[in-house]
Amino acid sequence: MPVCTRWPILAPDMTQLKVFLIQIYIALAGWLAGEQVLEAHLQTLSPAPADTLTALQVSPPPAPPPKVESGPPANNPQFQNHQVAFDHSGKKLNLIFAPHPDDETLGCARLIRSALERGEYVKIIYLTNGDAFSKDNPDVSKNYGQTRVQEAKTVAQRLGLQPDDLEFLGFPDGYLTQMLTDQGTITSDFTHATATPEGARYGNLRYDLQLFKNTIKVVMGRYKPDRVYYTSRYDRHPDHQAIAQLFEDDLLTDPKAYPKTAFYSYIIHRHRQPGWYSDTVDEWKLDLIREFTSQRHDRQHEVFLDTFAKQKERFTLRRPALYKVPEI
Repeated sequence: MPVCTRWPILAPDMTQLKVFLIQIYIALAGWLAGEQVLEAHLQTLSPAPADTLTALQVSPPPAPPPKVESGPPANNPQFQNHQVAFDHSGKKLNLIFAPHPDDETLGCARLIRSALERGEYVKIIYLTNGDAFSKDNPDVSKNYGQTRVQEAKTVAQRLGLQPDDLEFLGFPDGYLTQMLTDQGTITSDFTHATATPEGARYGNLRYDLQLFKNTIKVVMGRYKPDRVYYTSRYDRHPDHQAIAQLFEDDLLTDPKAYPKTAFYSYIIHRHRQPGWYSDTVDEWKLDLIREFTSQRHDRQHEVFLDTFAKQKERFTLRRPALYKVPEI
């Protein structure tokens, strides 16, 4: 057989060709066998149950916890139902801040009577329920606070005030000064509460500085008072100092804030000062003071409270109104 010389590169090498064909055959046979084995194996698998497929799906991220607003009062949903201004056009309005139920009577009873006799409005804002009683039993402390609230309502009625003239904010008794300095939420050792009670004027507000401050702003914005009275920063009781510090070191640092309002302080816990006591007892005021039976723990407290019936009610002008309110 003649050898091909025209196409030498394509000259067949029968040995190599046989090897190549055998490799192709083996690869093809292995692939076919593998496909059959894989198909048989898949047929033996049961479909995944529906709940398994659901569990394998990517779950959406959990919803964030509801945010408790602590921004400006107008943007705070916890205050939105209390934004309606109190219309006192034609009458002056006196706003009294009392740290505890009885402070308004001890320090301002005659002032309240005189204002009502002049036909003016009087609103009393109680910062706490006065429930700092027992650290061993929070329920006892809460009940004690409610007793003091009821006593204040009784005395207010005798003074000639109506139920809607009183607002009980329910902040923690004994912790007002701490609220001005701590950045977190306060827990009362007496009631074990971390927020104002549901029955308070603005219920379920965390015990923290921003919400405390915003509450006072809301009250001031709602009533737009002509005169404000709060306990003095020189009072020996820390809670009494707190509201003065809030006004004088914060809210009133802006000279344009509350331009139509005059601010006065009154003092409850103080050293005896010459000229502050009368020789006669005001029986009318003494009768009111004795309505607060929860405060008459012993003879010492009784004597302390009764002396307010002989004391003159004194008020210190802390900041005058920046311009005179037109008489109507």
